[in-house]
Amino acid sequence: MLLVLSFLTAYISTNNGKTISERQVNVDGFGDQNNNYAFAMEVYNGQLYVATNNVITALGMAGFFLGLPFETNGTQIWRGDKDGNGDYTFEKVVDQGLLNPLNFGVRKLQTVGNYLYAVTSNHVTGFEIWRTNDGSTWTVEVGTGATQPGGFGDVDNKSGRGLF
Repeated sequence: MLLVLSFLTAYISTNNGKTISERQVNVDGFGDQNNNYAFAMEVYNGQLYVATNNVITALGMAGFFLGLPFETNGTQIWRGDKDGNGDYTFEKVVDQGLLNPLNFGVRKLQTVGNYLYAVTSNHVTGFEIWRTNDGSTWTVEVGTGATQPGGFGDVDNKSGRGLF
């Protein structure tokens, strides 16, 4: 299965890499016009998780690309269940930036052991790392409220992209 991230939408292909045919599996922006990108995707416990990039204005989008603060409602994470016909039903499991609306996006979702990790982008207080073992209840590992502050103490560490 190939997961494709595209501007505002999530696409999926199941042709095992031979001929890519794609179809949209969600409503544009998951129904929120401020969800500008499907930033990250991961399959965890048989469900598809999609994280958004949330930017409110065109000026905010310029701030996003320049690494400057901008207006946002915070990232969202959506969980999709696939039915027997291959159609997805999504539900929002994270809203308002994982308790920090300055977390405008999740750049990386990754399964490590029994946990799903989310690494945020935040141009004000630095990236944060969150994890869940049930897909619904998230705890902060790096960031506001954790032992390690956002960006590991350096607010210029604005976006985390990798885990292993």
